[in-house]
Amino acid sequence: MSNVSTLLLDEFDLPDWSALNPAQVELSPKQMQQAAQYSQSVQYPDQRWKVYQSALGMLGFEQWLTERSPELRTRFEEASIVRSSYANLIAEVTQIQVGAFKICVIPISDADQIDVSIAVFELPEFTAHFYVLTQAIDEEERVAISGFLTYDQFRQHQSGLQANSDWTYTLSLDWFNTDANSLLLNLRCLDADAIRLPALERSRSTIALREKLATLNLQNQAPWEVLTPEEGLTLLSDPTLVDSLYAVQPPMNVGLWLSNQMDTIAQQFGWMWMPTLSAVRSLREDFDSIRSTLEQQGIQIPAIARGAYRTLRSNQGSFRLYAVTWLVSEAADQREWMLLVALGAEPNTTMPSSLKLSIRDDSVLLFEQTLEERDRSVLYAQVLGNCDETFRVTITANQSDVFEIPPFGFDLDGAI
Repeated sequence: MSNVSTLLLDEFDLPDWSALNPAQVELSPKQMQQAAQYSQSVQYPDQRWKVYQSALGMLGFEQWLTERSPELRTRFEEASIVRSSYANLIAEVTQIQVGAFKICVIPISDADQIDVSIAVFELPEFTAHFYVLTQAIDEEERVAISGFLTYDQFRQHQSGLQANSDWTYTLSLDWFNTDANSLLLNLRCLDADAIRLPALERSRSTIALREKLATLNLQNQAPWEVLTPEEGLTLLSDPTLVDSLYAVQPPMNVGLWLSNQMDTIAQQFGWMWMPTLSAVRSLREDFDSIRSTLEQQGIQIPAIARGAYRTLRSNQGSFRLYAVTWLVSEAADQREWMLLVALGAEPNTTMPSSLKLSIRDDSVLLFEQTLEERDRSVLYAQVLGNCDETFRVTITANQSDVFEIPPFGFDLDGAI
């Protein structure tokens, strides 16, 4: 057999195909609740509903297989819906495993066309052998298996297909085989190698995208409202970057530093304590050169200041990030604090050839500069904030290695 279309078994090979089509299953209250739980962590209301419909379809598909072919084991451990950060961006459920096959479940309504995330077709880590249409009848707690399309068949239709601005392709329902028995027969009998999936690619460079994301406020808008489809694919190809968009990262409480305490978050990320700025000789020698440079620029660090440092390592060298803080105003109605951050050399090591320092508050970029732009030996910045403000520091080394530092906060929960 020379091509996939001849390898795929025809629905007419099953004598009872018309009697069992369309295929529907009934979901239990527990399954309905489970579907709702999958969607609860999705930020965007429209996306939350789509994910809920996808989850119903996934559970209905599993139920259907269990009833029709219990020997076909369905696995969800690697499914995209399991990672809530990805469910925010991909409404469909892909990477469902049935034997050697990868399945993508796509929820549909009564429309003649359906919008499907481009990622499930264009990123090798999300492509599937079979794209299965499901239709949930929520009020009746039922799910129908409404059709399927293979990856190869999608490629045959792809010519001239353009990505929509919301990172989707608009597909015609006419492309799908509407007989569920044909899908079942292929899952039972077809060799997975008959449908070739693309090989995994080298990781895409995310450096430009990270820089763009640092300038955006995604709290009130979805990523597809501000990023192109190609940028969306780059984002979805980097799990760490996706997780960083939706992970709630608690801030370090540098207010504790003034009482000679270090919070748990700072300890977890390898910050080294500086009880006083001159307590440790080796550190004093390193930081004294930085302090001297700062003083030449008119930056004075008061004796009450306390700080810490951590070492950051890139592929082309290592360096130290110093953070120093002090209370500027103790007035009850306007307590203000200062955060000073500086980048300096680690003893007996090579610095990266280029460094960029960025600082943001909760909404805007406050500072961004490279060592080359300053044309000085120390890259530093200081920001002033109220005690309810936090600051996020991002460092880019060699235009490729990005270090996102947990946010700095002060006097959190009345710690001092």
